[in-house]
Amino acid sequence: MDERLRFMSDQMKLGVKAIEKNCDVTITDEDLAKANKECGRMAFKAEMLTQLCTNANPPVVGGETLTMLQQCLTVPFNTGFKYLEEAIDILTKEVRAAIKAGEGVMPKDTPKVGFYNLPFCVPWVGKYFRDNGVITGFSSALTHSKLEMSPGRFKDDPWMSAAENWSRNGMCMNLKNEADAMCEKIEICHPDGMILGFFDFDRWLGAQQKIMAKMVTEKTGVPSYYIEADFWDDRDYSPESLKTRIESVCQIIKMRKAQELAKKADEEAK
Repeated sequence: MDERLRFMSDQMKLGVKAIEKNCDVTITDEDLAKANKECGRMAFKAEMLTQLCTNANPPVVGGETLTMLQQCLTVPFNTGFKYLEEAIDILTKEVRAAIKAGEGVMPKDTPKVGFYNLPFCVPWVGKYFRDNGVITGFSSALTHSKLEMSPGRFKDDPWMSAAENWSRNGMCMNLKNEADAMCEKIEICHPDGMILGFFDFDRWLGAQQKIMAKMVTEKTGVPSYYIEADFWDDRDYSPESLKTRIESVCQIIKMRKAQELAKKADEEAK
């Protein structure tokens, strides 16, 4: 809705004015237009890399690596994007080479789970999934639905363009639209399970994801799990209890995957 986008655009302008005052800098419309362009280019490359890795079998890169590359689009970097963009380019070439050679970090047909967003501040989570025979395949924050990739309408207004781009981000949608977008991403990426949660610090996202897990499972048939934890800090949670939860989820997903592969083999034999 244009009215909401205009409100978001105005709020961005107020934030930038505060930055200009406190940092003694001037940010022009041309500066913002350039930043929008750079962010768009980085987002496109990160998304292409994500899709490449998501479809790789055997899996080449875990989702906990991919989600780190996304943070430059949501967190201020005073060093610029250049070295990060180069890192994505290098990793993309390495991933293509590994896929061509049939190499991976896990065996072929390893079950994979998608995350709402992998907790990069709790890095052992991705490793523990791998230790239990499951790869964290992708983060839905880096996998775009058709709604999130629709063409921009405000090319002549960089503020409205920035607001529009941010509003299409999953975290800025309402519950139903976000659930629908996640279902579309599941159809694109074909995960064996979805992991939501690690958002106990957020009363809005935490509650919303609990409901979304149920909605997504009912609509797609893909089991979705909510894990009670904190995205930013695991000190308030027992690692043992989180590991037990992850082990249980992995056992269910591996069992379902084995049944799926056995059924596929039977059909091919017939």
